[in-house]
Amino acid sequence: MEAVAHKTRKRGFSLIEAAIVLAVVGGVIGGIWYSAAAVIDKWKAERLATAILSIVEGTRKLFPMQFWPAYEGSQISVSLDNTLIAAGIVPADMVCQNNTKICDTITGKVIGTRLLVNSATGRAIYIGVNLNTKSQANAVMTAVLTSQKGTENMASAYCADQPEAHWWGWPSQGWPPDCPSSAAGYVVFFYFKP
Repeated sequence: MEAVAHKTRKRGFSLIEAAIVLAVVGGVIGGIWYSAAAVIDKWKAERLATAILSIVEGTRKLFPMQFWPAYEGSQISVSLDNTLIAAGIVPADMVCQNNTKICDTITGKVIGTRLLVNSATGRAIYIGVNLNTKSQANAVMTAVLTSQKGTENMASAYCADQPEAHWWGWPSQGWPPDCPSSAAGYVVFFYFKP
């Protein structure tokens, strides 16, 4: 008698099983992507904050306090961009527009740098940064203010369209910072003592 060979049929993935596997893999990749983006955004904000503080320190060395004029009823506001670039104070990756402007390392937008003498701030080194998103503005504000905790270097900091919410020195109100949108985007202003 001959043995009857039974063939077992090999079964592949069904469409539903393949869809479940793809959904799980997609969820894992999405979670990794989201986490990596948050880490990268925080790193960029801290890098920009470090560069801002480096520019401020270089400005202090270039313009010692004893050479600053006193406030005598009229505001003095001097742009520092070209002077700081020429002195080599600005990190190379922040120099833009044919070596005439300072741009931030997150968005590539121009940063304003000034020496100010007026009734509101007294004598201050001003840096204004225009960012694309609320999270970028909050992260840069938080990184700069956190680095200045316990120091006397900060005159004030605030988000555009929110001048009533200055953070004078180490912030006592509204922590962490929550920058609202302005017509120009998310603008953060820093005033440092000379």
